[in-house]
Amino acid sequence: MANPAIDFDQLLLIRRVPHGDPRRPHGRGYGVGEYIGLPRQSSKCNPNIEQPFAWENEIAVLSPLGPEGEFHTVYHSEGGRLITDVDLHWDADRMLFSMPGSHDKWHVFEIRTDGTGLRQLTPDDQPDVHFYDACYLPNGDIAFVSTAPFQGVPCNAGVIVGMMYEMDGDGNNIRQVCFEQDHTYCPTVLNDGRILYLRWDYTDTPHVWNRILFAMNPDGTGQAEYYGSNSYWPNAVFYARPIPGHPTKIVGIVTGHHVGRVGELVIFDPMKGRHETDGVVQRIPGYGKKVEPLIQDKLTEHSWPKFLHPYPISEKQFIVSCKPTPDSLWGIYLVDIYDNMVLIKEE
Repeated sequence: MANPAIDFDQLLLIRRVPHGDPRRPHGRGYGVGEYIGLPRQSSKCNPNIEQPFAWENEIAVLSPLGPEGEFHTVYHSEGGRLITDVDLHWDADRMLFSMPGSHDKWHVFEIRTDGTGLRQLTPDDQPDVHFYDACYLPNGDIAFVSTAPFQGVPCNAGVIVGMMYEMDGDGNNIRQVCFEQDHTYCPTVLNDGRILYLRWDYTDTPHVWNRILFAMNPDGTGQAEYYGSNSYWPNAVFYARPIPGHPTKIVGIVTGHHVGRVGELVIFDPMKGRHETDGVVQRIPGYGKKVEPLIQDKLTEHSWPKFLHPYPISEKQFIVSCKPTPDSLWGIYLVDIYDNMVLIKEE
């Protein structure tokens, strides 16, 4: 990889064997995400993932970057346990991830990057509670999502609501920081130190179109809209991350509601605007093209390429999981705002 933005030769990733045909173009009306270890419907969370003990997957490092690079195993799960939500510490010496643990419930684990020191951080004395989707915070604490409130989504009581909590770096002093009716998702840290997350508003709203990006201080105070209040587009922005070197820009995966989390790669800047497409910088690919606010439940069901888990390495370039066409394999790509897409690795 000769691009000057690639100033590293190792890439941390999850390596997973899909269920069924790896080139599958469609799912059971909800897209292809469920066949690669995601919730079948975007609004659902880890506890609703089907068959969490039926996956061949591992945390691995690809080195060097490129089609000829080799995988080096960091951690291979036992018993087919699904691995998700990897979050690398800023020191690059350890990481968090989610996996079924004690009582066969989802838990937050930590492991060193050399594969040693595996430990379950979340408590093993709560047989009915799930813990998942964690990220490190600048003060040494950890934010994560848990089903401890024992709430259900109003339209489907079988969908357990996950709410955001925090704990110390060693797993102690757990406290709830979000008190919503419905899910909070995908916490990550903005460049100013606040927590960015996705919040689903449901009460007295058209719930298919009302998952809003929020931000709050690390202690849970100052919760406020970051993007999308009173908007019918986008339905949701999953896996949003801040763009390095910029105070407000983020990149995330735009998707619909009754469809999976795979979707379109879009750059936003709330300083440009926060309503519908007002703050859209660009969709990738789509250089020079205006993004229209399409109002549709299954917003991204038929759009291609499909993207997941974007990691910005500059304002213009991103490493992202991608399925470019309906008959393509999923792979890791380097993409940019000029619609260039370079395959790093696929299997």
